[in-house]
Amino acid sequence: GQPYLIDCGYGTLAALKKANVSHRQIARIFLTHLHDDHTADLAALLNRQWTDGRVDPVTVLGPFGTKRMVEAAIAFGEANAAVRLVDEARTVKPAEMFRGQDINATAMPILVYQDERVVVRSVENTHYPAESKQKMPYRSVSYRFDTPGRSFVLSGDTSYSPGLVALAKGAEILVCEAMDTVAMRHAFDGMVARGYTHEFSERCF
Repeated sequence: GQPYLIDCGYGTLAALKKANVSHRQIARIFLTHLHDDHTADLAALLNRQWTDGRVDPVTVLGPFGTKRMVEAAIAFGEANAAVRLVDEARTVKPAEMFRGQDINATAMPILVYQDERVVVRSVENTHYPAESKQKMPYRSVSYRFDTPGRSFVLSGDTSYSPGLVALAKGAEILVCEAMDTVAMRHAFDGMVARGYTHEFSERCF
């Protein structure tokens, strides 16, 4: 009866509605990494929760940059909140309700969250190549959720990852990234040929 959300990319609010899951019920959000296709609806979701009357705290957990992203989502809704706090005599401010928490991206699985329903562990995956990680603090992680009746792992975007193998050992369900690199390369090359962008390169793969 308590939903947990993993990633919050484009269309998340619509997908929740289609799945008959109330956005107001979500108290914990886990981000695998901070690419826009995994985070674009975060500001919309948090602000919609507040607008629609949620008053209980919401925590967003994810790798480095998550805390700052939640602060940015609160800033995004500043005008909306300022108006409604006056017009609707609200007493709970978004900044008091929403919290971002950066978790460590580690080579071996670590505990990142636990409550009476679920134990959550994470591990760094290999979405970002080593040469990129030398130039930035951002990381990508996979998650494992263990409940009294079931265990499952979400890889997030990644290539082969020994840490993910360790995280997934013994789990009942593994939802794992899979990509047809030849088809994706063809799609990117087509976009470049049509003049959409010149930014794509072999480094994307």
